[in-house]
Amino acid sequence: MNDFPETIEPGQWIEVHDGYGQVLFLAVSWYEEYENLPEGATTGQEKMTRVVYRKLCNYEGKGRMVIDSCNLRICNPIQGEGQELVDSLLADPKVRGRFESLSPPANFGLVVNLCYDLPRSDVESITAAVEHFRRTRGANFVFRVFSEAVPALAKPPHSVAFDAPAGFVRCELQLLNPMFETHDRERVFDTLQWKAK
Repeated sequence: MNDFPETIEPGQWIEVHDGYGQVLFLAVSWYEEYENLPEGATTGQEKMTRVVYRKLCNYEGKGRMVIDSCNLRICNPIQGEGQELVDSLLADPKVRGRFESLSPPANFGLVVNLCYDLPRSDVESITAAVEHFRRTRGANFVFRVFSEAVPALAKPPHSVAFDAPAGFVRCELQLLNPMFETHDRERVFDTLQWKAK
């Protein structure tokens, strides 16, 4: 695959790691405060561009039609034999109709999982703050707003061992970023799940 395609646009056919697809949209993401940033990266810096596409088939013209996504850096515009294969499959009106009717499900997007090892004595109050936020927030939110409501979870979780250390409880925060939506360089979440083990 190419190091970085010059241009990929909605409607364009691409070659991905396991077959051929048609681009639906591109979604840029940026590094955010809850992430353990790589050396030299800063919050708000562009992280990657995700390509969301309808996958038609694998390289042999087989496989299931699905909605999928990948990093822009691992796809290329389709060429030669790949384009010929796609054209031959889409010549069948039933295949074309099925393919063109594919659209992303409502819960399609990025799931962000964050693990925290929290002092046992703090878990009840943090859980109450998370539940309060869940009940009172608007339909969509960004992590910054969540972390203002639950400051104990504002910092990126540290690398955690397999088990929480003595006196600590392993807690998991799961956030759904539907359709990879962003606003002002922040992911927009619509679902929050919290579990203290």
